[in-house]
Amino acid sequence: MRFILIVSGVLLLFTAPAFSELSSADLEKIRSIVKEEVAASEKRVKEYVDIKIDAQNERLTAEIRGINERLTAEIKGTNERLTAEMKGVDERLDFMGAMLIALICVIVTVVGVPLTIISLQLIQLKKQRDEQRAEQQAQRAQDEKIEALHKELEKLKKKLL
Repeated sequence: MRFILIVSGVLLLFTAPAFSELSSADLEKIRSIVKEEVAASEKRVKEYVDIKIDAQNERLTAEIRGINERLTAEIKGTNERLTAEMKGVDERLDFMGAMLIALICVIVTVVGVPLTIISLQLIQLKKQRDEQRAEQQAQRAQDEKIEALHKELEKLKKKLL
């Protein structure tokens, strides 16, 4: 072990320190190596990013398809529900219209029939009044004739007596 230690010490003493400077060629080689490594790293990163973007695109496309299918189904269900509700509303409106017409008919019947009966009775009363007036006028005319005849008869009686 001593031997190794002595040999190592001697070798360290004999080695000359490295006092050198980098030349332009050395710097160019370092730059080219760095460029190659950077290009290779960029290529790997780009491939990795492309793979991740493709995976995200596929995942998002699948999610969008799922959302689209859900929305389409939901819209279809809503459309069917609204169609059914509109049909129900149409049926109720038709029923209400029929009920309104029936109510109008009932009102016309309830109001119109008695008015018709009353107006027919009024027409009959008018006719009876007109007939009574005509009879009264005829009676007056007869009474006037009778009175005139009585007066004439009285005149004749006076003349005879």
